[in-house]
Amino acid sequence: MKKQFAVVLFYFIFSGDGFAQGMRWERYLDVKAAPVYSGRVLGSVTPFAGSMGITAYTEQQLKDSFRTNDLGYQTFSFSAGLVFKQTNSRIFSISLGLHQWGFSREKINNMFNYQPHPDLAVYAQLSVGPTQRMVYQFRQRYLVADLQYMKRIDGLNLRIQNSQLFFTASATPGFLIHDDVRIKTQGFSLEEGQTVDVYDYTLETLPNDGIKVKRVNNIPFNAFVGLGLRLEYELSEKLKFIVHPRAQMALLPNHSGVQTAWGVQGLVDIGFKYPLSSY
Repeated sequence: MKKQFAVVLFYFIFSGDGFAQGMRWERYLDVKAAPVYSGRVLGSVTPFAGSMGITAYTEQQLKDSFRTNDLGYQTFSFSAGLVFKQTNSRIFSISLGLHQWGFSREKINNMFNYQPHPDLAVYAQLSVGPTQRMVYQFRQRYLVADLQYMKRIDGLNLRIQNSQLFFTASATPGFLIHDDVRIKTQGFSLEEGQTVDVYDYTLETLPNDGIKVKRVNNIPFNAFVGLGLRLEYELSEKLKFIVHPRAQMALLPNHSGVQTAWGVQGLVDIGFKYPLSSY
């Protein structure tokens, strides 16, 4: 079935008048960097069952807590690759790049006798000072192959001179190369400092009522899908400036552990496009 689907997809992409008439493919170099605002879509949660199976939170309470205290995470991505154009409706690109994903979770006040992570010391200082804020940044970095289909939206030249607008759809397989949790404090300092890099974990109750810390290992391979609009503005006869806002989402949950969550992000690719040889 998969083979038949691939044959049909190949036919629709590469058949047609333009291909049959032997039209040439134009090639362009594409280089982009992007500010990114990343978050997550929460799926299931697993409260920790302590001694005799007693949990500090019910599943619904834990979900409500995460929805209240989870925030976006600002980061960046960059990529470079090739654009292949045959007609205004047959444009493809492939770029290799580094894409970063994540989200933040905050805790405000009530820090006395709080242990932020099993590898860190208990915070034992009683303070009546300013608001104490602790932010957990769940950070992931992927090596990706960003595959995009582009189709020109006709008529924009009537309103914005020397520009073209394209609809884009992307499929981006990625390999996870870095996955950690950065703890940052405001208004106070942990024994280890105000910025500490640790790992995500879960807790498991042992038969003797002991507790085992288990490091979370998120899946190493994932794929991300996205939609966007790409504006190309002509700076010179050859060089074009790119502004490409788009939204992406993980196909598989890229955050596991206490929560199962899918990464989502909005980003704006900013870069340049330069023509290469045709074939």
